Amino acid sequence: LGAEAGVVLRLETPVAAVTPFLSQVAFVTLLGTSIGVKGQSLSDQACDRLIEARALMKKAGREADIILAADGGIRHETVPRLRAAGAETVVLGSLAFGDPDLAQRMAWLHGLKVAA
Repeated sequence: LGAEAGVVLRLETPVAAVTPFLSQVAFVTLLGTSIGVKGQSLSDQACDRLIEARALMKKAGREADIILAADGGIRHETVPRLRAAGAETVVLGSLAFGDPDLAQRMAWLHGLKVAA
């Protein structure tokens, strides 16, 4: 089927909890807000958690094989910080679909630099 496995970690779940699964997943998504409340601001922990996840992936030799994603608190002002912290992709909601020019929004997103 071509399906890939992934894992999503709640904000309250330690990032290290993903370690046993790194050899088996193609995606790791870190939530940047608590589940169940729409419109929350990005947690102060979100970027540090991405940096930690990237380091764990690198240590496991899987950094090039796993897509690191961020979900929750995705706003115009937070996406550049998330990218700089290592998020390769973000899960979009109103940032994309509330924008009157979706093509321009997507071009902006694709132009952001990811951490080296």
